[in-house]
Amino acid sequence: MHSSNRSQGFHYLIRAAIVLSFSILITFLIKSGNIILYIAPTMQILVKLSAIGFYIIGMYQLYSAYHYLRNQSTADCDCEHAPTGSIWKHIMIYGLFVFPLLLGFLMPNATMGTALASKKGMILSASSTSRTTQVQPEDTTPKEQATVAPEVLNQPLGDASTLTEAQLDALFVTDEYNEDFARLSKTIYQDDVIVVKDELFMEILTAIDLFLESFAGKTVEISGFVYREPNMNQEQFVVGRFAMDCCSADALPYGVLVEDANAAKYMNDTWIKVRGTIDTTIYDGNEIMVFRPEKIDSIAAPESPYIYPNYDF
Repeated sequence: MHSSNRSQGFHYLIRAAIVLSFSILITFLIKSGNIILYIAPTMQILVKLSAIGFYIIGMYQLYSAYHYLRNQSTADCDCEHAPTGSIWKHIMIYGLFVFPLLLGFLMPNATMGTALASKKGMILSASSTSRTTQVQPEDTTPKEQATVAPEVLNQPLGDASTLTEAQLDALFVTDEYNEDFARLSKTIYQDDVIVVKDELFMEILTAIDLFLESFAGKTVEISGFVYREPNMNQEQFVVGRFAMDCCSADALPYGVLVEDANAAKYMNDTWIKVRGTIDTTIYDGNEIMVFRPEKIDSIAAPESPYIYPNYDF
């Protein structure tokens, strides 16, 4: 029974090393700030708590290892026995945990970019994946506010910041499925320059895409990494960002097509800020939004390169 206790003790020791290593890895990512590359901010509190949980479990496994290695008499072996099976079986089982640990410690921390975007597919129409865009039943009766008097539609718009509520309603006819985006559209439409902010990145792009005809000609500013698809010409590229809901596994790339005579000078994965006007173009057989740049500046990648859905906009 002495060898059984010793074997059990070594198994506890291996488990303690693995579990404590997970705790150390998570702590390192948090301290270095690199946790933002893998986990959305809303989920980070759970990850931090898991590091504490791993530490507690690891210390218990370490205590158990000490208990079995120190007490090698049969009297102390009253309920548990060493795991059975060949050494290769144990190597395979523990290897399932050791392998991701090695990747975590040895692989460099890197921002998701064009390589992953090309595999997942860049989404150029944000409204097509809007969580609030749904198919209306065939018998749905339009709301009264969707009907706008012709005299309102024919009024000159003038300065966007001085538009009346009736004129804004005419530009952004809404229904129960897109009223949140219509409300957002009325707000950003009155800005001289529509800045696609990180905290509302997907929401602003979705609003513009849903009411593209109304936004045509407006000035917009957006930041992101440069991405190209194989069928794009020399004057086209995409300004993209990865949207993360929970973690890097569910991240999806969203972007806007940019057309400019000097597009070729901007390399893939470089970060830029584009200011230009909103227009439409035909790409891959579909009419989509396009930005016509007035100014393009190279910028450093932001500390938090990803954007996150805002459910309270």
